[in-house]
Amino acid sequence: MRNIVIAGIFGLSVLVGCGEKAVAEAPPTPPGQAIPEGTPMPKDGEILNKDLKLGLCKRGAELWGKTNKEKAQECKKDLGQEVCEKYYDKEACG
Repeated sequence: MRNIVIAGIFGLSVLVGCGEKAVAEAPPTPPGQAIPEGTPMPKDGEILNKDLKLGLCKRGAELWGKTNKEKAQECKKDLGQEVCEKYYDKEACG
């Protein structure tokens, strides 16, 4: 139950954080229109938006602590060593 509440709060904070900054992106494909052949599709659970990844990295450090190695490694994988060290301890980013 606690994990569900934490996940809900985490998800909500990410959505609120993303709503604060308007990003110009290509308009979504209208419903019913076929997606063009060769369009790259995200893998299951993959996050493509860099701003969302940055928000997850920042919130992960706030929620789990700057020494959480697992979250730091995810941040490093998505955004690189420099961004990882901005939010997490150097040892966690290793």
